[in-house]
Amino acid sequence: MPGAPGLCLPYLFVADDGVGERHIAVTYRLKSHPDITIWLQDSNGGPVPKGANPQRFTTQYDNEFWWRLNYRQHKYLKPIWRDLRETTLAGIAGHASLMELTRDDDTTDYGYFASARGDAGKEPDPTNLQMFVIRDAKNARARGIEPMGKDEFIKLAQVVAASVKKRPTVPAR
Repeated sequence: MPGAPGLCLPYLFVADDGVGERHIAVTYRLKSHPDITIWLQDSNGGPVPKGANPQRFTTQYDNEFWWRLNYRQHKYLKPIWRDLRETTLAGIAGHASLMELTRDDDTTDYGYFASARGDAGKEPDPTNLQMFVIRDAKNARARGIEPMGKDEFIKLAQVVAASVKKRPTVPAR
């Protein structure tokens, strides 16, 4: 990590003042499983803005918003887990959901979403994290590869969530 404030990404460093608003996301595709896409977002945490509805600043709301309003690439959506599950991303407590998706072509796929929100009252640099792992079987089949099975997908999503680490956004002194 460089000795200046900024954001470290694989093969890239973006310098900044270490104080301003931070909102960054990155997407990965697995070479051995072209049906799997992983998306990770990091942004500043903090208190609920004045006048805002505090219920919209929870990991439960993030999960609901993601599936109902944000990710729209499905015809039907069915929870695999009946309720949200507690999880941690980079040591920050949060919630995760697991869905079965029916695509417009009636293909069944899977999606995992996790959200963790830092505590502005307890952390000097609170961080909000969101992670999404999705299977899109047609991407594997187009390359003659069998799509990842449901159980393997769930295991992969949970392993990836457990591997997320928070790195300092300002240099150590």
